[in-house]
Amino acid sequence: MTNAEAIEHLKTIIIFSYQDGYTAEAREALEMAIKALEESRWIPRKERLPEDVEIGEEYPTVIFSTKDAVYCGFYEYYYGGNWWAAEDYIVNDVIAWKPLPEPYKAESEDK
Repeated sequence: MTNAEAIEHLKTIIIFSYQDGYTAEAREALEMAIKALEESRWIPRKERLPEDVEIGEEYPTVIFSTKDAVYCGFYEYYYGGNWWAAEDYIVNDVIAWKPLPEPYKAESEDK
């Protein structure tokens, strides 16, 4: 099963959860699972590119992949649209990318 298929199944479960008497906490857990799956998904370069920024703003750091390697860097729209690895060189043949995850935050001890 792919992430996209799992997301669709979870969305269906949420729809039926109201008539099946799921608790609000159970629905929240399903929604968290969907969000985690969506955030972990690789986005094909041909589907879309990272968001552009205004001139002078920093490009958002992303993770991107070629057939053989994974890099951390950014995509710049100006000067031809290049994928730059953090080591300051251009990477060719990028096939997919994804945003960096949110920074770690400790969960509250009292939950």
